[in-house]
Amino acid sequence: MDKIAASIAQIAAEALLKAGADARAGADLPAPVMDGLRAWIADQPEPRPSVSEAVRLGIGEWLSGKGYLPAAVPSRD
Repeated sequence: MDKIAASIAQIAAEALLKAGADARAGADLPAPVMDGLRAWIADQPEPRPSVSEAVRLGIGEWLSGKGYLPAAVPSRD
């Protein structure tokens, strides 16, 4: 599951960077990324994260893996 989250986060982050979008601006994700994100959310235990929460968690995990954030990924609120 961690590999899937990391892959989704990487794809989402790269799509946002490529589009030159600010993640806080609520940029639209490409359909394949959104499909993967929704599939990942569906595989999560209840209560499932929202799309925005999943993106935040995934990007946080990806950035941590790249060394841009501390190793601990913010927990779900």
